[in-house]
Amino acid sequence: MAANIQVIVDVLNGPPFNKDLSLVLFDEKSPFELLTTLNEVIAHLKKEPPVELRDEPQEETGARMIEFIRLLKFPNLPTSIGQQDQFTLQLLQGNRNAIYPVLHYMLSKLPQLEKRAYLAKYLVNIEVPQQYMLNPDVSNVYNQYKRHRQEFAETHKTVDRLRQNSLAPGELRKEIVQLEEEKHQLIDKIETLKRKTSEMRGFDNLLKVTSALRHEQEVSAKLEEQKMEQGISYEASEARYNQTQQKVAAMRQMVREGSADPGRLLDTLRNEQQQIETMCTAQLPREIGEQHEKYAQLQHSLMEPVKTKAELMDVQSRARRLRDEVDHLRRNVEQAQSKRGDDPLVVFRQQAALIAKKREQAEAKVASAEKAKESLANKLTGMQNQVQAMSGGQRMSNSDFKKYAVNIREKATKYKKYKAKLAIIHSESVVLNRTEAILKSRCDNLEDVMANIERGKGVEGYTSTQNTLEQISNATAALNSTKGKTLEEISKIVTDINHAVTDRKKRLQPLINQLKGLRPTYKEKESEYLEAKSVFENMAAGLESERVKLERDCESYQVDCQREESRYHMLNCMTQIADANMERVRLEDQFSRGNGELLPQFRSFQDLYNSKIQQQQSLSQELRKHQNALRQGAPQDTQQRSIFENLRRLLEQKAMTIRGDDAPVSLLGADSALAKGIDATFDAYGGTNIMTLNEQGP
Repeated sequence: MAANIQVIVDVLNGPPFNKDLSLVLFDEKSPFELLTTLNEVIAHLKKEPPVELRDEPQEETGARMIEFIRLLKFPNLPTSIGQQDQFTLQLLQGNRNAIYPVLHYMLSKLPQLEKRAYLAKYLVNIEVPQQYMLNPDVSNVYNQYKRHRQEFAETHKTVDRLRQNSLAPGELRKEIVQLEEEKHQLIDKIETLKRKTSEMRGFDNLLKVTSALRHEQEVSAKLEEQKMEQGISYEASEARYNQTQQKVAAMRQMVREGSADPGRLLDTLRNEQQQIETMCTAQLPREIGEQHEKYAQLQHSLMEPVKTKAELMDVQSRARRLRDEVDHLRRNVEQAQSKRGDDPLVVFRQQAALIAKKREQAEAKVASAEKAKESLANKLTGMQNQVQAMSGGQRMSNSDFKKYAVNIREKATKYKKYKAKLAIIHSESVVLNRTEAILKSRCDNLEDVMANIERGKGVEGYTSTQNTLEQISNATAALNSTKGKTLEEISKIVTDINHAVTDRKKRLQPLINQLKGLRPTYKEKESEYLEAKSVFENMAAGLESERVKLERDCESYQVDCQREESRYHMLNCMTQIADANMERVRLEDQFSRGNGELLPQFRSFQDLYNSKIQQQQSLSQELRKHQNALRQGAPQDTQQRSIFENLRRLLEQKAMTIRGDDAPVSLLGADSALAKGIDATFDAYGGTNIMTLNEQGP
């Protein structure tokens, strides 16, 4: 119960509740305050403002809370109507035994229940009486409602799945761009390979063989994976089989020894159950957590964009460069140290070695301490099981535990008295054993003599029986000694616990008294704070609304001002343009009357514009004449170009014939036919360039 209350207080102290509670304050809440807290938690789950409990009738409050608790599938909700009414009455009365479990269930699973409450608004079925379903309109609407509800469920599942698996938009864009680049690269590689292998002989057969080989390799890899899985399953089955065989052998051994009583079987089963519970509560969750972390890391790695080959080579080159720099610096340091003849890092290295050695020793001590801790924890668990078995398998109350502790002290006192008597008896037995040993040493055939005496007295085997009884009594004494030590330890633990509880109460008593004295002051301050807060909120709301209104008016006025300013600038520019045009018209009228002139060459604007028009017309006529000339001379120029091209080819062919080479030549290059064995001379006659080819001597 204390752990559950701690969970409730921790969640209420965090967002979105922010209650700032402690265990003491929460425990001192009145029933109505507890009911108000439950109402606030329900309102948070329903995403609605909390209902004022003072204004709502109790019947409606109880029905509303019970319906919502049933909607959240509270496990401890009674099933019968009478028990539900009793549970509702306890909730309305603020009974802690009813409210605490509900609060713990809601607050411990707050995210899951928020989602369940959200879905319940749309997925809870609305029951319609059967007589109303005979109406066709009602039936159609109800069928449409069920169809929409199914669509909502499927859409919500799809959204959840996308939220869990999808990437961010930016990462998706990067990945799409990268995949497109890889796609184009692969297409280019495939086209290149097709061009290279299009003329290769036997490529189709080779492709078929390699495809079959790749298929067989994939099948082999799958078979290898299946083999590994089957091997793991086989090892697990073999381990289970060996465990079962061991259990069967142990049971058979117990049956042969005659110790297969129900109590021992139950103890064995309890130990196995404890081992399984330990595995389920400690080992398996830890392993599952580790696997989840690995999965999250792998998922994050998969979500990251794939590194291209260029990026990989860049990273490798940087790593090599950094390694080279580190090696270079290390060599420089070693050379400097060798030149100076000393190493200032020797001291630090020695200290580092000592610290590493101390750390290893500390780790060894920690490991041994953890092993000792585990062994002590196992012993404590065994003792607790023994105490629980001795007390009937139920947890004892404080009074029962105190009685049990008094009983243990009494037994411990009796045990000490009996132990003192036993010590006296043991000292006497030592003397008697010594005497017996002396007598046995004096008589070599003591056993035969004792056997004859026993046979004569009719008690044959008395000595062996007495030895057996002595061994049993020694074992019993050792067991009693162990029990005595255990009882002493338990008594000491109980005493320490009682002392600790008493000391804690003494230390907390002044604080509790001080807290009780400050509680009325706190309530007064809280009432004053709430009143001031309400006044502040009202004033803040009024000022906020007034501010919003003023801002809206200012924005509208600013828009009007900007519009009028833009209109003003536009009209001003139009006015300036009109003034310039009017000034130009006035000047033109003045120039036309003979009062002045625009330019020395032009008397008015009209003369200037007419002159420019004539210039453009004359330029257009000249361009048309040049176009006609080019159009008329184009066939002759084309024919002359073809003639010179044929001449160039003929001369190259002649040069190639003289050289005796079939390779194509070029007259303009340094390695051409003219540069190897042919001498070319150029002469100018009447504006015409004439080339003469002369064969050079050897």
